[in-house]
Amino acid sequence: MIFEFVTTTLFGGIALKAFLKKQNLIENDSGKIQRIISLSSLNVKDGKDTLTTQLVSKKQHDWGWEYKYRIPLGRSFDDYLSKQNAIADGLKNRSKRITFNDLKLLNFNDGVVNLHRSLWKKKLAESKEIELDFDGLLIVRVYNEPLPKQIPYQPGTQWKVPVGIIRDKNAFKYHDFEKIPHLTLGGATRYGKSNFINCIINSLLQSEPDNLKLFLIDLKGGVELCDYECIKQTESIAYEPEETLGTLKIA
Repeated sequence: MIFEFVTTTLFGGIALKAFLKKQNLIENDSGKIQRIISLSSLNVKDGKDTLTTQLVSKKQHDWGWEYKYRIPLGRSFDDYLSKQNAIADGLKNRSKRITFNDLKLLNFNDGVVNLHRSLWKKKLAESKEIELDFDGLLIVRVYNEPLPKQIPYQPGTQWKVPVGIIRDKNAFKYHDFEKIPHLTLGGATRYGKSNFINCIINSLLQSEPDNLKLFLIDLKGGVELCDYECIKQTESIAYEPEETLGTLKIA
């Protein structure tokens, strides 16, 4: 009974994969990237020969896939960077593309209708992002998910303050004020500048409470930074334009 159930499930999965492949619903990202590159006029004519971008290796990570290609003579990394949007948009057009990994996550006991529904629901909601890099080979990183809007807080140490993650392999980044004492922050209204400043201050208060000296200017009348007025690390704080010069002179 157990053997019958296992073999039925296995062959059911194989049959479904074969059907989807026959209907052109399964496509590998590496092959699609090469096709997009070719259609983007990045191949090079050398007499009667056509030099193409050749796949050298591919590796799966928890964040997605990393593909490495050998670029043809006559092309530079900048040529591929100029086509990054074309590659990204081509890979995002995946509403009818099913991968083998999608099939592995299916529950074949749900029935054909529910299998079909779960597949299309997943693919229609999918939004992949890419990153290009070069180390002698063209590196194309395809991320399974867009950058998250929220990430777990990771405290800083000494003069390092947490900044967040970057698209490069989803690595967490810190800014080290001991190495680079200045930091410029810009952005539109309500995009988190004040929250980020508060994160910096609180991180330094925890990691370097005895060595931190704060000279604060809050031209919102104290709305953002007034909570730090009475702590011992605050040397001076200005809330109005006419008070700003005095704080700057002390600093």
